[in-house]
Amino acid sequence: MRLRKSKIAYYLNFLWEFSKTHFTTKYKNSNLYFFWHIINPLILFGVLYLVFSKNLGADISHYPLYVLIGVVHWNFFNSGTAYGMTTFSYYANMVKKTDVNRPLLLLSVILSCFYSHLIELGILLCTAWFIVGLSWSILIIFVILLLEILLVFGVSLVISPITSYSIDIENVWKNIVFFGWFLTPIIYAKENIPNRLLPIINLNPMTYIISFSRDIIIYKHPPSIILLSAFALATLTFFIVSCWIFHKLIKNIAERI
Repeated sequence: MRLRKSKIAYYLNFLWEFSKTHFTTKYKNSNLYFFWHIINPLILFGVLYLVFSKNLGADISHYPLYVLIGVVHWNFFNSGTAYGMTTFSYYANMVKKTDVNRPLLLLSVILSCFYSHLIELGILLCTAWFIVGLSWSILIIFVILLLEILLVFGVSLVISPITSYSIDIENVWKNIVFFGWFLTPIIYAKENIPNRLLPIINLNPMTYIISFSRDIIIYKHPPSIILLSAFALATLTFFIVSCWIFHKLIKNIAERI
């Protein structure tokens, strides 16, 4: 029992120290690294709002918040999977020369992106509090964030070892994410898209992450318990399958990177 506790303590310490180091290393040459977490999503939000607010956002209440919630969540999915995908090539020396726990290394990198997400989310919640106020249902956002981390980690578990087989996978994934942006209701309402695209939208997990957050933040009511439970079960199932795929693909990765 004591040995198990010490191992858990080691894992937690590794996650904290390594994710913190990776977070600060990304901006080691920048004196304004904190402000980039504020400026980048706001610039994107501003462009989207100016271009689409009169057309796509005409019938959506609190459209600025609607867009900002989508942008903040998509930023984490985009950055988390992008950094996760290149983790083993970026830390190639560590992977080749040490017996570092590879899933733990991958999760540390994703957590470093999650710290940025928390900064953006904090700004978002302050903005929402000023515009529409917040209710007790905001506590459910912690469940949404946990599912979001699980989703990003699961995707990264699959694409990170695949990338070691061919660098072209990076470009393939970037294009998938690019098209995924337009197939996620970030700047438009799901109800306004053609019926032929609905199956794709409904299979997109980010659709639910963003929709749940909008229910909580803008409309100040908890999401459907049935829908949230079904999504949680689907996310957990996907994560378990991702772990199995990772275990199969990670073999001999040190020789491929």
